[in-house]
Formats: sequence, structure tokens, C-alpha cells
Amino acid sequence: MLVAMGVVLYGLVAFAKPLWREVDPLRLALLIALLGAGVQSMVDGVIVIPYTQTWLAILAGWALGLHFKDYSLGERPAGILVTTGVRLVMLLAMAGLLWGVWPEILNRPEATATYLEQHDSLSPRYWAQGWIP
Repeated sequence: MLVAMGVVLYGLVAFAKPLWREVDPLRLALLIALLGAGVQSMVDGVIVIPYTQTWLAILAGWALGLHFKDYSLGERPAGILVTTGVRLVMLLAMAGLLWGVWPEILNRPEATATYLEQHDSLSPRYWAQGWIP
């Protein structure tokens, strides 16, 4: 979690750094939207809904495109050591995620059968009462 938060913080600071020299309304709006989505995701489960995930991907892609608009396809904004380090950290994070989820993946059929014995259906938690509270 600390590594992920470090990467997110580094990205936000790098994205916000040009705002300290000159105010760009588009960059400022994207920064506020991404920060707002991050804060809301800490207190609300709406970030797991595909509609919200789609908009978050659009905003993040727009911000990345705006941030790297001055680079050509062949240029790298960071050195090879930083790029390799980021790839290694991402690979280790994915391996850690898989290590934690793998037992759950193997027990999924049994867990579903147990849940169906206790409940009548596999309705999503938002619609468990028949309406979205």
C-alpha cells in the first residue's frame, strides 16, 4: 500500500508541478477531479461501479495525455533505471496481489455454494433489499 501511495503521490505532484509556474484551467480541473475521486473512493463504494470506473479511466487518460503531450513517441521522460524500477515495482505488486487472491480463486465454487445455501440468490449487495438505498 505504501508503494502504491508513493507512486500516486509522485504522479499527482508531477502533474501539479506545472501549475506552480502557470495556471492551466484544464490541468487544474483534471487535478481536482482526480483528487475528488480519490477522496470519495475512501468513503464510498461507488468507485467499483463500471460507469464510475469508465469515467475515472477517461479522466486519468486525459491527464496522462495532457502531461506527456510534449514528448514524442520515441522519447522517455525518465531514465532507463527509473523505468525499469517502476516496471519491477508493478510486477512485484501484481505478484503480491495474485498471492493474496489465489486461495480465494481456488475456493470460489465452494464459497458460492455455501452462500447460496444461506441466501436465495446471488444479487449484488446494492440490490439485496430489492432497491438501491
